[in-house]
Amino acid sequence: MKTFRIALAAVPFLLTLAASAAVTPPPAEMPRKVAGVPAPTGWAPGTGQLPVLAPVPAGRSFAFVVLGDNRGEASGKLRSVFVEMLRAMSAESPAFVLQTGDMISGYETEEGPLRRQWAAYVDGLKNSGLLVFHAPGNHDIFDAASARIYRELWGSTWYDFDYGDARFIALDTTTLSNRLGEAQEAWLAARLDSAAGKRVFVFFHSPPFPVDGHRGSSLDKYPADRDRLHALFVKYKDRIKGVYSGHEHVYSFQEKDGVPYYITGGAGAHLYAKPEAGGFHHCLIVRVTATDVKTEVRRFGEETGKPKPAPAAAR
Repeated sequence: MKTFRIALAAVPFLLTLAASAAVTPPPAEMPRKVAGVPAPTGWAPGTGQLPVLAPVPAGRSFAFVVLGDNRGEASGKLRSVFVEMLRAMSAESPAFVLQTGDMISGYETEEGPLRRQWAAYVDGLKNSGLLVFHAPGNHDIFDAASARIYRELWGSTWYDFDYGDARFIALDTTTLSNRLGEAQEAWLAARLDSAAGKRVFVFFHSPPFPVDGHRGSSLDKYPADRDRLHALFVKYKDRIKGVYSGHEHVYSFQEKDGVPYYITGGAGAHLYAKPEAGGFHHCLIVRVTATDVKTEVRRFGEETGKPKPAPAAAR
């Protein structure tokens, strides 16, 4: 099996791209070859490729953004707060963005409307100039056709890449409906085990420990599987600096057995919790230095009106 290495840009976060060494795809799902794109044209969203960037020395400071659940209209139109967020994050010039899923409204029975939704999202990314790594949500993959289109646009649904002295791991909690499955679990354990001396950040869609409207329809739907995943994170808690998910349209942080879990599902989809319970539009800006990791919650939009009702358990 061939491997490809991605290394990403650092402070001052210049978005320069070059062919480089290591994305490690899962053994069961090799993505298309990641081709280097000469600067300054950058990464082309929606081409089935992951961003490939110039190497950065270990210990160099950098910043990245985490967001999820921007979910546009059924027509494909992007939510205004998400457009505002993209514009603001572009001005921050982060090294890259981690997207925890539910990029589109989805749940279409015909391919045409689904492709129109994706086209609008791709255009939004192109306009922003941001470099985005994706993990799928349940609105992105919900049947065989949507899975095929997702892979066509974004490549593998689970993979990892190294950037400086950090490792970033994308997981797929959607294809098997709130489970990783044996192959992905084994691959994850190997990637965590081989990350000695690195700081590790993991991102995926369904939270292990939901706090709001998706209790029972997240990874907690299968407690034994969820607990096994948590135990794996606890085993490597010395190197794991952030576990990010979405699915619930709130901001939440909780540390369990030394593992820092974030729910960041506030990038534009309708809110259904009160602001004081985390129901506000937001994204995370994570700043990494040689000695520290600091997370800023950046809020967007005016929260007016009554909270939206909680979603149906199936979604």
